[in-house]
Amino acid sequence: MTAANGVTAGSGAAVGLSLASAAIWGTSDFVGGIAARRLPSPAVVTLSHSLSLAVLVTLALVHASTWPDTRSAVYGALAGLACGTGVMVLYKALAMGGMGLTAAVSGVLAAVMPVLWAFSTEGLPRLPQIAGIVLAAVAIWMIARAPGSPSSKQAILLGAAAGGSFGCLYIFLKLAGRGGVLWPLACSRMASTALAASVTWIGTRRRSGPGSESAPFRWWPGWTVAGLIGMAGVFDASGNTFYTVATRLGRLDIAAVLSSLYPAATIVLAALLLKERTTVSQAAGMALALIAVILISV
Repeated sequence: MTAANGVTAGSGAAVGLSLASAAIWGTSDFVGGIAARRLPSPAVVTLSHSLSLAVLVTLALVHASTWPDTRSAVYGALAGLACGTGVMVLYKALAMGGMGLTAAVSGVLAAVMPVLWAFSTEGLPRLPQIAGIVLAAVAIWMIARAPGSPSSKQAILLGAAAGGSFGCLYIFLKLAGRGGVLWPLACSRMASTALAASVTWIGTRRRSGPGSESAPFRWWPGWTVAGLIGMAGVFDASGNTFYTVATRLGRLDIAAVLSSLYPAATIVLAALLLKERTTVSQAAGMALALIAVILISV
């Protein structure tokens, strides 16, 4: 295999892994969102990330992975804080009814941040790939933007906060991945679990404080919801793994943009399992995403 062919093969694998991470992340959001209807979102994140942490540590021990250097471990922890913050902000938007605009703003911003980072550190990609990145950003907006969602300043601010968090997640995972995969991801999960657990604890203190009329917090949500939380944790960790490997094989901007197409998987699952209708805009966005993938892959 020539050097050029090696680069092409690595880039092709990176594209495939990025799309796989988008599908897996979208599935995780779907089952996690359902679980969040029965349990406060910080608690869902705490339980799901605790499980995925156990899985990642087990895999790292089984594969005898080398503990990363301090720099990679720190970047992994920063990725975890960004991930935990982004997820909880999105759930906050969902509870307020501003999810459509928030998801659209966050999806585009999350993709744009690592693109700009990659342009400054890795140089510009080829022209077809630049066109594909632009089309993918438009597709993310069309897919995530829900019809009739409120256009409010608060929804935009929540979207910017979530998008900034996820954009940092993409960059930090890329930097953490230089020191390996499994242990940096485990460091990420340690940080996100600790953050979500802290927010959950503060929430329970408020719910049980003097004058509170809220129902007592229940840690055990039942087997069905527990199963959904477990699925969300495993899928999310798997998506992070695929994405991190993709950034090791190819460019950060391409991996981040393709992985940011995850709302498409959530929408498809909602249509198949919950019988929710897909809008014309969303369908057009998915078609546009396919064209973007082709351009990025050539």
